[in-house]
Amino acid sequence: MRCARISARTGSWRNRSYRFSAVAPIIPGPLGFPPESTSGWVLLALAFLAAWEVVRYVVFRAIRRRVERRVLRLLHSKRIRLDRYKLANKSYVKAEILADPPIHQAVEERATADDVPVEVVRRDVEDWVDEIVPAFSFVTYYELGKRIARWALSLVYEVAVDRASQVRMADALEGGAVPIFVMNHRSNADYIVATHVLMKQTAISYAVGEWARVWPLDSLFRSFGAYFVRRGFRDPLYHLVLRRYVQLAAKRGVTQGIFPEGRLTRDGLLGPAKVGLLDAFVELCLDPELERDFLLVPVGLNFDRVLEDTTLLGEARRGAAPGGIFSRLRSLGSLLVRGPITLVQNGLRLLFGRTRRHGHAAVAFGEPISLRSLFEKEHVDIHAMSPEDRKAWLKSLGARVMAAIGRVIPATPVPLVAEAVRRLGMGTIARDRLRAGVATVLDDVRRSGAPVVLGRIGARVKGARRKLERDKDARSAETKDLEDAFLDDEEAEAVLAAGLDILRRRRVLRLAHDQVTVRRAEVVAYYAASIAQHLRRAVVA
Repeated sequence: MRCARISARTGSWRNRSYRFSAVAPIIPGPLGFPPESTSGWVLLALAFLAAWEVVRYVVFRAIRRRVERRVLRLLHSKRIRLDRYKLANKSYVKAEILADPPIHQAVEERATADDVPVEVVRRDVEDWVDEIVPAFSFVTYYELGKRIARWALSLVYEVAVDRASQVRMADALEGGAVPIFVMNHRSNADYIVATHVLMKQTAISYAVGEWARVWPLDSLFRSFGAYFVRRGFRDPLYHLVLRRYVQLAAKRGVTQGIFPEGRLTRDGLLGPAKVGLLDAFVELCLDPELERDFLLVPVGLNFDRVLEDTTLLGEARRGAAPGGIFSRLRSLGSLLVRGPITLVQNGLRLLFGRTRRHGHAAVAFGEPISLRSLFEKEHVDIHAMSPEDRKAWLKSLGARVMAAIGRVIPATPVPLVAEAVRRLGMGTIARDRLRAGVATVLDDVRRSGAPVVLGRIGARVKGARRKLERDKDARSAETKDLEDAFLDDEEAEAVLAAGLDILRRRRVLRLAHDQVTVRRAEVVAYYAASIAQHLRRAVVA
């Protein structure tokens, strides 16, 4: 009886499932189509994608507008100089360059000389223009760029700025002149440091080498306003296109940053200037129809640790061709390998409260050089000069610019300690003797008029000096001399401790039983060379 009841239930369930499968085909599919029809599913998928795109467009547009409003409020509140020509559509800039009469004439001359159609040469020019012209985005620059620069630099360096020189520079730029920041080139991190320091004053457009023409750096640098330059490419038509773009951007007021050396220093010394871009600005400034002046603003950069230093020293040791594409890629590879490793290490240390930075990334500014005032004072007429005289004058201008940059390269703890070690011999030095040597180097650098940028170390000593200065009337001359000597000794000890910490971690120096031993003399010489120009001036003085 029970078995029959179970089988009946089983049969009823079978019947029910059979009945369901029998009626299933008549249930309508999506959009009224039966399930066997694929077109109904395709239409449903297309409708879903269309709805998703509409929602995505609305959401992303709302987010973008909100970010744009926030950035615009920042620009207005900080009175940041943002050149409108940076925001011009890339196709408009491209059309303007291609319609430039000198370029049009040069294209026709090249086509005649090579016996090829004009369209072929014009296609090459269009490719070069696409390669050179950036696609600046102020949202990317002031949202993504600002955050990346601040976060990355805070994990690797203590960014220190000579505030007095920065204030003087900002006051000099209050007029309508177009600033051109000219900088020494020690590291590929120069771009990030200078951008971070100047971000609240202006947005800089850089000339970037072909090392950055790799994904995703290509798109990122373009959105930051950088334009790409082919180093060592000898085609005169290409150089004319590049020159005309630079002049067009400068004519419209675009703030630019250039590295006159054209390459990273391999030995730590300040190199000679390449005058190609300087010549472009000079020629533009002499245009009688242009009323704007151009200010060359010297910027000095220095580091307690250049992330690519071992790669650069290796190239100098092997005698690698300066400025070659392979040397640039090697130095970039060194930065891309060591940079993320350092960020990860310091990120983990940050979680445990044990962050260990690589010292200072220091910046200082010099007195701007007005090109128009220079021409009027020296009665310079480039157009009336012979090619040889013009080249000689540009070289003298380049030397003047590099000297102005050299005067404001900051002295930081590691270069100061390295110079003291170099003076005392590359062997074993007593720590007390080395501290006295650091104090002597500090005094020589200050006598040369160079900026000494020590970050928090300098802030503590300056605070103590200001306090003593306020109480100078209540102190005798003997007490004042004693306290000043004590502060000098305290400052030298703090600089020595900071420099030794970095150089010991890198196994450049070894400290044992109050004896400092040099283990990598070439690294010591490399960092000492960064302030060599100050010490030469101190000797002359």
